[in-house]
Amino acid sequence: PENVTAIASHTSPPLSRELQLQNRFSINQMADNLYLETGAAGGTGSDAASAAAMAAFLSQAGVAPGQIQVDGSGLSPLDQMSASGVVSLLQYAARQPWFSTFKNSLMHINQPKACGFLCPPGWQLALPSGSQIWVKSGSLSNQWNVAGYAKTANGNLVAFAILDDGASTSANTLPSSPVNQMMSEIADWPRVPAIAGRIPPAVSGQMPPHLAGLLSRIPGSGASSSKAVAVVDTVTGQL
Repeated sequence: PENVTAIASHTSPPLSRELQLQNRFSINQMADNLYLETGAAGGTGSDAASAAAMAAFLSQAGVAPGQIQVDGSGLSPLDQMSASGVVSLLQYAARQPWFSTFKNSLMHINQPKACGFLCPPGWQLALPSGSQIWVKSGSLSNQWNVAGYAKTANGNLVAFAILDDGASTSANTLPSSPVNQMMSEIADWPRVPAIAGRIPPAVSGQMPPHLAGLLSRIPGSGASSSKAVAVVDTVTGQL
């Protein structure tokens, strides 16, 4: 409006710092602000403009259609993202010039000063020698999602996503939890022992058998429970 006078202004920190704060401390309001800013970059910081901007970005990143985002925090039940969609996005990020800044904004497991207060004590794993894990987590009372990167025992960088809807948060924070074991096994790739899985062959056939076995052990059952895991080599694209 023409007759409005600005009486104060605020200069935000660099985006790299904003990402570090968000990815290590999971501030819902900040996540929503960043989401709305994607729409504002095109002229209007509205929900509709932001949804359109994110849909265009996901298409540019090569993420398969069908992903839906309506807020920045991920708290809306209308949000829909598959594990394979998440790893496709992470694989795209790994090829960008800003990847190092993005990866280093994530919680760096086994690095106390770079993990943030959200790191459960059980996450301080005795990882395979030479491996490292960078992640972003998201949890509610009965959901536990974690996604990020692992430098594996054979020197590869893999992106992974573990989406667990139906198990209590406490079930996934212990050192012996299936999610913790899956992250450790991902970092230990390709030295994965063969243990038969107990999930549909169409799914278990696309992942190391031991990961399939761990996935089937996550607590939760019935219509309200769903699990999904995806792991991709960021260089070769092998899923």
